[in-house]
Amino acid sequence: AGPCEAATYAAIINTVDSTGNVGWYSSMAIGADGLPVIAYWDSGKADLKVAHCDDAACASASLSTVDSTGNVGWYTSIAIGDDGLPIIAYYDATNQDLKVAHCNNVACTKATITTVDSDGSVGQYTSIAIGATGRPVISYYDPLNGDLKVAHCDDAACTTATLIVVDSAGDVGQYTSIAIGVDGLPVISYYGVSKGVLKVAHCGNAGCTSGNTVTTVDNTGLSGQYTSIAIGFDGLPVISHYDAFNGRLRVAKCGDAACRSATNTAVDTGALTGSYTSIAIGTDGLPVIAYYDEGFGDLKVATCADASCTEANFTKVDTAGPTGKFTSVVVGSGGYPIVSYLDFINGDLKVAHLLP
Repeated sequence: AGPCEAATYAAIINTVDSTGNVGWYSSMAIGADGLPVIAYWDSGKADLKVAHCDDAACASASLSTVDSTGNVGWYTSIAIGDDGLPIIAYYDATNQDLKVAHCNNVACTKATITTVDSDGSVGQYTSIAIGATGRPVISYYDPLNGDLKVAHCDDAACTTATLIVVDSAGDVGQYTSIAIGVDGLPVISYYGVSKGVLKVAHCGNAGCTSGNTVTTVDNTGLSGQYTSIAIGFDGLPVISHYDAFNGRLRVAKCGDAACRSATNTAVDTGALTGSYTSIAIGTDGLPVIAYYDEGFGDLKVATCADASCTEANFTKVDTAGPTGKFTSVVVGSGGYPIVSYLDFINGDLKVAHLLP
């Protein structure tokens, strides 16, 4: 598929944090106050940081160091809890543990820190969502055993959790992304490392403790890296991911809530384009995908022309590269996409607010 018309977005680009080498593993959500809040890793100081934007375009922001005990803050994922407060899942590289920071206020200037899983080496490629029960649920990778795991939190702050191995068939579970389906059950996209495929796990209950189904969704090339999942207006999951063999951005549109079947599309067929994907559903009900064009070192956005993204418009958002790794896209309170990402050449956290 190619562009069906000229790009429709312009971008207001702001540097949010330029203190040292920052912006790795950025993850963004819209807070209870309607403003973006971003979790990320400060690679220079090896800390977990949070930026709370003062406006929709993040022209200014309050910056907080949330966890500085050891080398912490890898693979961040942020969500807004039912209590209106941000909650962040991340990897403690020093202790090789899955950790959670539950913010004490909307700006996350302080947080309660909990080690959720310390069984071996666990907690890479985290993704967090708020379940139908109102409690967080986290998907992540156990590299020691090569498993996909899920932590279903027992309370809003995830001070304790039930831990489940969801898929252990070979080496599986990298690049996880979790969403809550219209059936109220978690659905997880991830990379099957052993076979180089995109996989989806649909949980049989809110805690993924039984009745889970696992499906290989796309086996083209080396599909399934950098997965990101969202639930469309039609109630069906849609997944952006990267085919590393062909160097292409791909999209899988699920045929049912469990993704037992899917329509697969190569969305951007340029050379080496489509890593670090992040997907959201726009106010028009259509997917919008932020990703990295490695061939040119640019941040790009694909605006899908249909629910399956068989056609799309493409926008080069930031070309002052190499820039555009570790993308996270959300739809802001004004209805337009906002993207956080790493400016790799300068080591900065940046935000692009897309406007028509």
